[in-house]
Parts: sequence; C-alpha cells; structure tokens
Amino acid sequence: WLKPLAPAIISLRLYCSISPREPAQMAISCKMLILLSLAAPSVARLLDHRIHVKPALADVSIRRDASAMTEDAVQEQIRQYRTANPMFSEESCTKMFETKLKLGGPVPSESFVKGCTEVCGLVKKVKDYWGSGKMADFACGHINDFGCVWQTAERVTPVTGKELCR
Repeated sequence: WLKPLAPAIISLRLYCSISPREPAQMAISCKMLILLSLAAPSVARLLDHRIHVKPALADVSIRRDASAMTEDAVQEQIRQYRTANPMFSEESCTKMFETKLKLGGPVPSESFVKGCTEVCGLVKKVKDYWGSGKMADFACGHINDFGCVWQTAERVTPVTGKELCR
C-alpha cells in the first residue's frame, strides 16, 4: 500500500527542495504535504478496520435517527431482545423496575434483566420524539407494559412511566 505513495513522497521532497519565491510559506506547505503523506497510511488502516468490522450475532443496538421511532423498529428491537435473552419479558422487566423503584436506584445484579433498560430507553425516546398522538400512545403502551422506570439527574427518585404518560 506504500508503493503507490512512494513517487508522490519523492516528488514532494524534490518539490520542497526547490528554492521557492516565498520561502516561509513554501516551507510550511511542504512540511504539511509531507505530514499528510505520512499520515495517510494510518488513516487508511483505520478506515480499512472499520469496513471489516463484523456485526454481533444479535446486534440489538438502538439507532438514534427517526427511522428508530416507528412501530416496526420498536417491535423489531423487542423481538431481538426476546431472541437474545430468554429471561427478557414484560413481566421480568416490570419486576426489575419495581425493585429499582423500591430501592430508589440500581437493582442488584441478580434482579437485572438484559434488554429492559434498553427497550425502556427506546420507547422513552419514541415518546419524547412524538410528544403526543398515535406513536406517543404506542410508546406509552410499551412503557406501561414493561413497567419502565428511569433515573434522572434532576431527581433523587426514579421517574415512572405513569408520570411520563399521563
């Protein structure tokens, strides 16, 4: 991968060794060109690494754009969490969040259910995004079904779904 850059680096060095009309500006330009040519392989390696990253078997990451704010996107995320974690359900999430509310903070590891926090985060974003209407009602339905509870910096006690979906 360096071979194609070799002629450019050699010509840069030759170009930079010619006495320019404005020496200070030309010296800075030459140094910048040399630095850029030296940095290019590192950038290429980083980009090449990003291209070859393999997705996880159950990639359940939450997208942050408007396409994640649809009924189908929410249902798909829930389906993926059910597939990835057999313990994930409305009942287990409700129980986990009841414990969180009772304790006023994080739940013990034995009460934690993977996926509950993520799904509640997603449906809260849907509710916040739409505000009111059909999609907000859809989000509130899931917020109530999963018994969602959130910690916030503004309050000591967690925020409940009943407060969010009045």
